[in-house]
Amino acid sequence: MALLLPDHHDDLASPIQDARDLDTKEARPIGLRVMSTPRASFDRGRPKVTLTVKDAVGGEYRATIFGDTREWISALHEVSHAYFMAVAKVWNDQIYLTIEELVESEWVGKLRPHYPARRQQIAPADARATVLKLLPQAIPRAVEFLSDELSRLAPISDLLTDLGAQGWTLDQILTQAHVPQSADHGHHAHTVCRRLAALGALLRMHSTNVGRKPNPISMADVPNRISQLPWALTGDQQRAVTEIARRLEAGAPAHIILAGDVGVGKTPTVAVICAAVASAPGNRRVLVLSPNTLLAEQLHREFSSFFPDLWIRLVTGDTPASADLTAPILIGTSALLHRPTGETAFDVVVVDELHRWSRAQRELHVAPGTHLIELSATPIPRTQALVRYGRVSVIEMRDTPFPKSFITTLHDGREGARALFEAITPAIRAGDVLLVVYPKREASAGTDDPQSSLIEGRARREVTQAPSGGIDDRHSIERAKTRWESAFPGRVVTLTSDDDDATKSEVLQKIRDRSAQILLCTTVVEVGINLSALYRIVIVCPERHGLMALHQLRGRTARNGGEGYCELLCPEPLNDEQRHKLQTFAATSDGFALAEYDLRRRGAGDLAPDSDRQSGADNAFLFGTKLDIDALDDVAPVWRRWADPLSQE
Repeated sequence: MALLLPDHHDDLASPIQDARDLDTKEARPIGLRVMSTPRASFDRGRPKVTLTVKDAVGGEYRATIFGDTREWISALHEVSHAYFMAVAKVWNDQIYLTIEELVESEWVGKLRPHYPARRQQIAPADARATVLKLLPQAIPRAVEFLSDELSRLAPISDLLTDLGAQGWTLDQILTQAHVPQSADHGHHAHTVCRRLAALGALLRMHSTNVGRKPNPISMADVPNRISQLPWALTGDQQRAVTEIARRLEAGAPAHIILAGDVGVGKTPTVAVICAAVASAPGNRRVLVLSPNTLLAEQLHREFSSFFPDLWIRLVTGDTPASADLTAPILIGTSALLHRPTGETAFDVVVVDELHRWSRAQRELHVAPGTHLIELSATPIPRTQALVRYGRVSVIEMRDTPFPKSFITTLHDGREGARALFEAITPAIRAGDVLLVVYPKREASAGTDDPQSSLIEGRARREVTQAPSGGIDDRHSIERAKTRWESAFPGRVVTLTSDDDDATKSEVLQKIRDRSAQILLCTTVVEVGINLSALYRIVIVCPERHGLMALHQLRGRTARNGGEGYCELLCPEPLNDEQRHKLQTFAATSDGFALAEYDLRRRGAGDLAPDSDRQSGADNAFLFGTKLDIDALDDVAPVWRRWADPLSQE
């Protein structure tokens, strides 16, 4: 409990005097006098209480309270003046108050902690009462835990001095983080707690894996394998091959992130490495994990065409159990996680699109001497932090074989949908391929379809006339296909993860040979699938996807260079965080910049080698408080000062 910090403190020592100074979104404390008898009624089925109140400067306002009307009326009858948490709303130039909470009298004049609580499961007041009741017993236990963990690095008093808390004890820091004597004390204690958590995260991150053993691999065959490629490597590809080969020859088991943006050519780069390892002396073996069957088949085709002299086995869910899996190179899906792959350990494991796998899956076939190479266009926050703070090596690839750029546009509501379809209709009529990504496969039974006129209307209008609606706000492919087909008959195909492999291959081939023009799909095409004719994609409800998924989807366009168009269709209102995320995505096509933004936005997660928590809080030193980049940057010099002597022991 002591490590579950308040997410903020309500400053009840300085309540708002003038209701006109209240925030319109976040509740603030204000002293109010009840001026009328509270009345109960309903607003669209919700019970509410209305009354007139007066603030400290004499302004009178109508106030509304939603919730248990009997409880509120009883409470209001017992007070004539009290402190409330309230927000202000403006309507027709008039200010109206919405009261969210009656402040407990014991907190008036103090800083009241507010703890993260699950909505509709525990009220903030109950969460606060629970934490504070247990805090006297919890703080000593937390102090003992922190001391045991961090004293492995240095004496606690020295660490606190380096973290800006000279003269403080852990007990004082935790106490002031929860119930501070002033706002400054609370802010400082919270900052120190975040730094302690960051320092602990770095300590856990750099804990060594037991049993690792050297495994040098001769990479003398690299030049020969490069010569077998049907095209010359770019400068970035050549540098990546050279650096990976150097690391594999060095002997110590390598953990490498090959961070290449969408379209930089990671596949031929890693193909050369895999082929050189497979042909090295010593019966070397390579495992390549692919996130889906389509991509696994694509990788197998490409590897096999590059290096026809090598035995390369494809393993998917359809591969017979009796298949011989002793090939020097295995390429497959998660089916490889559930098959015996021979008694000989793999020398190199390659994981494509690391964010699609858990840590346990990625490392299942990593033996003490296995080199691990992970590929990603936009590293997940945890991986980005591991790279930033030295746990793994990163090799960046930025050059694309073909110059290309993206134009990404955000379309809001019905007006945005009109503009979008005005833009794409001429392109479709001109023969362009269009990919439309929906968040779900089936329509929910009984779901309203308020925006269905968009595609249905297209069939009843002239091509040059703009549609008047939007797509179904739940956007199932099941419903959308009918509307798209009515507007563009004979040109529409669909693809979801539930389709069998034969259907998926058939659908993609129709798009490739232009016998179909519009592909409606889920995110099954997110990773790696190459549709060379695709230059325009529409992503429906993009706020439901993470930045990595959006970047991968956009990367399906302009694979052979040129200008790709990514249209983000948002039929439903966006909150501030969603809008900022999508605006950031639209403003840059740099996957590294997006990864940095994602790390700052979501937090680094748990950096311990055995952890699967890939963003947010680490839940090892602090609970519910994200492991943020600023705290990690703050403590990095402290870590280096104390860790260097330890690393030499």
